[in-house]
Amino acid sequence: MTVGFNEVGKILGNWAIANTDGKANIVLIVSNEVPPTGPLVAGIKSALEENCPDCRIAQEINVGVTEWATKIQPSVQSALQVDPDVNVVVPIYDSMSQFVVPALRLTGRAGSVKVATFNGTPFVLDFISQGVVDMDIGESLDWIAYATVDGHLRDACGMKSPTALNVPFYIFDKDNVADAGSPAQFDTGYGDAYVGGFRTLWGLDGK
Repeated sequence: MTVGFNEVGKILGNWAIANTDGKANIVLIVSNEVPPTGPLVAGIKSALEENCPDCRIAQEINVGVTEWATKIQPSVQSALQVDPDVNVVVPIYDSMSQFVVPALRLTGRAGSVKVATFNGTPFVLDFISQGVVDMDIGESLDWIAYATVDGHLRDACGMKSPTALNVPFYIFDKDNVADAGSPAQFDTGYGDAYVGGFRTLWGLDGK
């Protein structure tokens, strides 16, 4: 069972389109060694192709995970200096943002260049509260755990198991980031209806 990384990419791409009035000029930061990168980037590109032919990826920067701390900031600074029309930076994994924010500040582009990302890591949600990141697509790890256990139990019982986890994403921005707590906490802001739902599904109500 998998998380819908392609869908995440489509959300990021469409968000960039909507929040630049169809004029997205994107610096995309990726780590090709990480398996979800492929479908996630494909989702971003398909959203742009389908919904905004005038939008473009100005530069795609591939940085290995072990090099995030040394290469993301100078690479983003360079991209912003080369192309003053860049108006969105998309670090596809939100922990990359800690190296993007300094690049925006040092180039004087903080606030004018939007930042959209994925994972819902608490310190990045706090960046939204501080106004230096604009959007983060969150995922509840606890909800994912419940869905994963459900799939394995189905396998163990000889039942058909879903091919996807079907866990929803939650788009955090300045209007709702307070739902994650202050400071932000893991697995906060997603509600808890799934807990009762799975317990009912598993016949554990009242136990």
